[in-house]
Amino acid sequence: MTTHIPMPLIRIANAGKVHPFGDERTVHQAFPAGIPSAESDPFLMCDSFAFASEGISSDPDYFPI
Repeated sequence: MTTHIPMPLIRIANAGKVHPFGDERTVHQAFPAGIPSAESDPFLMCDSFAFASEGISSDPDYFPI
């Protein structure tokens, strides 16, 4: 049986705001704005895409980006 050892918390920092889609949609990114790249895992993503829902599409092939 393996034992889970939690990772220690080093700090709490504010996320940065970026516009990766080139429009008004804002994404909150913790890395590298809050925690520098040198101190974080380059494969760790903690993005928040808090977009308002447009509801369920009737088109089964619809996949918004």
